[in-house]
Amino acid sequence: MKKIYYSDLMAVGGMHTEYNAACVRMLLLAFPEYRSVIFCSELSHCLIVKRKNNHLTDIIYSPYRLLLKSNFFKTGKGKIVRDLISTLYVLKIFLNSKSDDLLYFALAFPLGQYCIHFCRLFFRRKVFICQHGELEAFIDGNRLSRLIRRYYKSIRPLLKSKRILNVILGYPIYENVKKLFADKSLNVIIIDHPYIFEHEKSVERLQFTPLIIGQIGTGGLAKGTQNLFSLASLLRSEILEGKLVVKLVGCLAPKLSSMDEGLVSYSSQSLSDEEFNVEVDSLHFALQLRDMSTGKAIASGSFFDALKHEKPLIGFYNNYVDYYTKSYPMIEKEFDSIEIIAKEIQRLLKLRVVDLEKEYESAIKDICKLKRQLSLQNIANSFRMQYEEILLREQ
Repeated sequence: MKKIYYSDLMAVGGMHTEYNAACVRMLLLAFPEYRSVIFCSELSHCLIVKRKNNHLTDIIYSPYRLLLKSNFFKTGKGKIVRDLISTLYVLKIFLNSKSDDLLYFALAFPLGQYCIHFCRLFFRRKVFICQHGELEAFIDGNRLSRLIRRYYKSIRPLLKSKRILNVILGYPIYENVKKLFADKSLNVIIIDHPYIFEHEKSVERLQFTPLIIGQIGTGGLAKGTQNLFSLASLLRSEILEGKLVVKLVGCLAPKLSSMDEGLVSYSSQSLSDEEFNVEVDSLHFALQLRDMSTGKAIASGSFFDALKHEKPLIGFYNNYVDYYTKSYPMIEKEFDSIEIIAKEIQRLLKLRVVDLEKEYESAIKDICKLKRQLSLQNIANSFRMQYEEILLREQ
């Protein structure tokens, strides 16, 4: 029986579980001739993905150990050591699989990718590598250390290889990085970010008094959470008067705690899935506050969280999100500065409830249309079609 070997070589705990849980489902839809999946990842990550896909009986979970106990392994140099260890798992996957199996590497940092390419020389397999955040080093490398930037950029010669098919999560990302690859028709498959939108709302109908806005996800400089505190300062009077609540749905990085003036609600520790869902459901609007120069080579997880919970967005212009707002303009209001965003919040607070509800419902309609477009079946169809076109060109 032909199998799909699905591996995330670097994810730990809840990292990328939404993507991996959805992507496994998408691959089963795209390749129905493969009846089972061997899911390989770190143990705690495996358990979370298993919980999200507990109704699927054709996924076998094969956990492996990554070095996690020491804080060293969370540093740049520590990640390189973990990457070196991950090459052993790459070799194990190639040895355990058969020639008609499909191998999908959802996240593989440079050493892992080199190992995948090396193994591909000796093993005949269908191999896909999803190029995720590492592509940021080629566009927005300034926020990375010199060592890590050079480390990520080392994969450049691999990206043009025709032995491996690269999966890119979105056309706007591909447009920004296409010079790194061979011709698209030879070694690149472009799909929308797979995401599971199934969700039972914990709040059936929101009341707009007070208005609740928030940033989704763990707070940090890379996420633009410093802008969340700046926004709260600009809206201090509205918050103190009880008209507005500003939240961070997630825990805050310690280095940003000095910005806390008691105006933003946030958690001091990671939220459970249940707590996270309840908190996001409580929002009226989700905030996208990353620096406008970022988001050119990586999909926005918080964007898909907002779609799942049907939360209209307010934020900075973002290359990735803008691709979708061109077709569905009501899903996000985009602005150039935090001061203008504050004025937009003040405008919403001054609207009559009936007018705010009408505007809000229009945004929800666009969100629902986009969610239908981003169904796993549609993404699977696109994946399979592009794959077969590449096979035809190779003949």
